[in-house]
Formats: sequence, structure tokens, C-alpha cells
Amino acid sequence: MQVFKAFFKVLRASFPSIILYVAIFIGISLIFSGNVMNNAVDGFTVESVNLAVINRDGDTPLLRGLTDYLTKDNHLVDLPDDSERLQDALFYREVSYIVLVEDGFTDRFLAGEPVTLDAVKVPDSTTGYYCDQLIEKYLSTARLYHEANPDLTEEQLTAAVAEDLAIETPVTLKEYDVNTEGTPNFVYYYQYMAYVLIAMMILTICTILMVFNQPDLRRRNLCAPLPLRSVNAQVTLGCAIFTIACWVLLIGLSFLLYGKALLSFAGLPMLLANTFAFALVSLSIGFLASSFVKSFTVLSAISNVVSLGLCFISGVFVPQAIMSPGVLTAASFLPAYWYVKANNAIGSLAVLTSETTNPIWTAIFIQLGFAAAFFSVALFITKQRRTGNN
Repeated sequence: MQVFKAFFKVLRASFPSIILYVAIFIGISLIFSGNVMNNAVDGFTVESVNLAVINRDGDTPLLRGLTDYLTKDNHLVDLPDDSERLQDALFYREVSYIVLVEDGFTDRFLAGEPVTLDAVKVPDSTTGYYCDQLIEKYLSTARLYHEANPDLTEEQLTAAVAEDLAIETPVTLKEYDVNTEGTPNFVYYYQYMAYVLIAMMILTICTILMVFNQPDLRRRNLCAPLPLRSVNAQVTLGCAIFTIACWVLLIGLSFLLYGKALLSFAGLPMLLANTFAFALVSLSIGFLASSFVKSFTVLSAISNVVSLGLCFISGVFVPQAIMSPGVLTAASFLPAYWYVKANNAIGSLAVLTSETTNPIWTAIFIQLGFAAAFFSVALFITKQRRTGNN
């Protein structure tokens, strides 16, 4: 087992990099999982918007009602009718929305003329769209009442609109076969594990295989009495043991960090299977990368580019729920996408049925298919080069 021992001698030189990646991973996992859980909300809450109303039409009942409606859930900021001051207030975000009511607006509205309110807002902001909807809702309701009963006084019209808009409909959100208590912290830990697995495997496996593939060393091994098949088998065994050791290390850390919550989780077997499948994918990526990387100076850069690129586009760092359909379609051709997809599905499980678990196992087997494909491509390239050199 001389080659096997040499494998771990070379591996020993990569320990500082491995420890660094594990430390970074633990820090990222704890920070992100803690922030996500702290920012979790149980339901819908109304966000207050800072807005200003510049009334150049006087204190009419219609405009008083509109102002009261706008400030019901928002904060009214008192600003002078000065264009420079208004621009400064919007620029420095003292307000996010400014309503401009021109002179004669109320009379034209009651006369049935098509009128609109001018507004100054932060471009393409959600607060701008929100306030636009509030104004449109109020004016549309008032217009309907006025057209239906023109004899209503302005005070009666405003009171009727206020009564209608004060009605709120209670909404109850129900989810079935989904964990309604929120995503457990350890699910985020396992999601970010994809990054450290890819980075460690590319960096370490490439380093070791590049050493064994050095021309002089490779020729010396070919001249040795040890068969080439035995050399390859010992290197493969070393890669497998290293992969399992990394997987066990990261899984063990998760048990230390999350303890009973993780042990009592019904989807734990699928969580472990998903991570092990991706560990094999990461090994295959490292094995494939070693066929192209020939310089130790660029290895670290390639490791970071590949690992970060795969993680960002596949949904490790950016949630898949907010990614565009086009990006998700492209990401579906990458193994990390299916790892995250399975991990998210496992985290949302409430009951274990064939209907809820089949998509998870499908994603896991797809990852294994990617691993087999990467290994096959790497072996083909290696064989072609060996044949060409011979």
C-alpha cells in the first residue's frame, strides 16, 4: 500500500486549507441560519411608508378623507410646498412618496371630469406602487358613489367611502404536507455545505492527483513493479476515504451544533443521503477538474470560481424562490441545483409519504447521475491522454 500511504502524505500538506474552509463554512452557516430565523415572520404585516401630501386645493372634505386614508397605516411627514425642499426630502429618503394636489382638483372630480393626482416617488419602488394603489382605490370608490348618487354631499360621500374602505377581510393561510413551524436552522447549515464540499474537493483532490500525474513521478510509477491497476485502485481508495472523512466531519459538526433538534427530525435519513450524494458529486468534479488544471498557482482561483459560481447560480446563497425562471432553467443542468432543491423539500416536510418523498429521492438520484457522468468524462480524458502519450 505504498501509493495509499503516499496519497495521505500529500494530503497532509492540504490540511491548513481544509481547516480554513471548514471554519469559513461554520461561520457562514451560523450567521446565515441565525439571520434567517430571526427575520422569519408568522404572517402578513403592513409596512409603514413615509409620505407627504402637498395640498394646493384647500381643506376640502374629499381631500381630508384621502389624507386620513393614506395615513391610516403610514406616516405623514409635514413638508413645505417648495420644489427644492421636496426634492431634497425624496433624495435623502425623508419621504418615499409625495402627493401633489393641484388647485381645483375637488371641483373637477365632483363635476365628473377625468382627473388624476400627480405624485413624486422613488423610481420603481414597491412603496411607490403601494401608495399608487391606495390613491386609486380611494378615488375609484369615491367616483362610484358619486356616479351612483350625485345628490350626496361631499361630507356624505367622504363618510361612505371611509366606511367601505374600513372593512377588512380576515385571511387564514393553510398549508398541507408542509412544515408550518418554519424551516429548522440545520437545513441552512446543510444548504451551505454544498459550497465547502465543492471547494475542498476541487482544491484537495486536484492537488493530490496533480502530484501523482507529474510526468517524472508518473513515469517512475510506470517503471515500478507495482501494476498500474493497483496504483489507480489505491489512489481511488484514498479519494473515497478522504471524501467519506470530510462528509463525516461536516455531519458530526451538525450534530454538535444542533443536537436534539437534528436527531428528532423525521427527514434526517434523506438529509444525510442528499449530502452524501453531493459529496460524491463534489469528488467527481474534483476528479474532472484535475484533468484540466496543470498549475498549482491557478488551482486556488479555479476552486473558488467553480464553487462560488455553482453555488450562486444553483440557489445555495440566493434562494431559488426569488430566482428568475430562466436562471432556474439553466441551473437545472447543474448538480448543485438538485441538491438545494432536495434540501429545501426536506426542510419543509411535515409528513413522510411517497408523494412528499419521491421528488426528494428523484433529486438525489439525479445527483448520482451527475457524479457518474463526471467520472466517466474524467476517465475518458485520462485514457485518451495516456493513449496519446504512449
